[in-house]
Parts: sequence; C-alpha cells; structure tokens
Amino acid sequence: MSLEFLNAFKFMKKDSFFHNLDPRSKLIFALIYTISALLFTQIVPLLIIFISLIPLILIGKLFKQWLKSIRGLSFLILFIVLMNTLFLSLSFAIAMIIRILIMVSSFSLFFLTVDPNDLALSLISMKIPYEFAFSFSLAFRFVPTIAKEAQNILDAQQSRGYEMQKKGNY
Repeated sequence: MSLEFLNAFKFMKKDSFFHNLDPRSKLIFALIYTISALLFTQIVPLLIIFISLIPLILIGKLFKQWLKSIRGLSFLILFIVLMNTLFLSLSFAIAMIIRILIMVSSFSLFFLTVDPNDLALSLISMKIPYEFAFSFSLAFRFVPTIAKEAQNILDAQQSRGYEMQKKGNY
C-alpha cells in the first residue's frame, strides 16, 4: 500500500502561466470545473469538460504529477466500474469515472500551483476571517506531510515483517 499519490497534491514552484495566476482565480476555476462535472450525467459533455482540462495541465507543466494523482485513483475507478456496472449500467459507470477525473484533476491543478502562503493572503484579502484562512492554509500545507509520515509508518511496519496485504479470516 503506497500513499505516494498524495505527493501529487504538493505545491511545486514552476515558471508557467498557470502558476502565475492569482490563487483566488485558480480556486474559482477548480470550483467551476467541479460544479460543471456535477451538473452533467452524460458521457459526451463530461468528456468535453475533461478534455478541456488537459491543455491547462500541459500549460502548467504538471503532466507527471497529474498522472500520479490519477494513478492513485485506480482502486476507486475499478470499484466504481464494478459496482455501477453490476447495479446500474456501464455508461453510468464511465460517466462517474469521468466526473471524478474532472474533480481530481481540477483540484490537483489547484494544489500543485498554489503556494499555501499566497492562498492564505488571498483569502484574508477577500475579508475571510483570519482563523478560517489560516486553518485552510495549514490543512492545505500538511496533507503531503501527513501522507509522508503515514508512508514512513507503513514502511517501518513492513520492514519488521508485518504483512499489510495479507488476506484471510481473522
């Protein structure tokens, strides 16, 4: 079990058009993409929305990090396909997968391109109370740190012979 995919949500300083945008505009961008993904249930409009995200990922020079975040969803994607195909339909399962890909991609772009300090300053300038802005910025900053600590714990347990993937009755 690996939590490496959470590193794909860690801020990376790069020189790109998308990195230079204001954090508030990127937050609005991520929210608009998420809301638009939730508005549609047909495959074609969802696919158009998803395809429109890909040039932004390339402009931001974030393709490798984005792939890591998508790779981390592989179990969830398989689960959605299996459950929705069994109980509903394959087309509904594909639509749900594209929906999740849109939401994860848009927020992955947000997290990879927004410095937590800039985000906190932007939220404060929007007259959001300091406590909320600081809390959001702090949570935003510590997700990759907590993931790294959890991965270190898992690695230490596995090095001591603890089998994380063992299957069977208890």
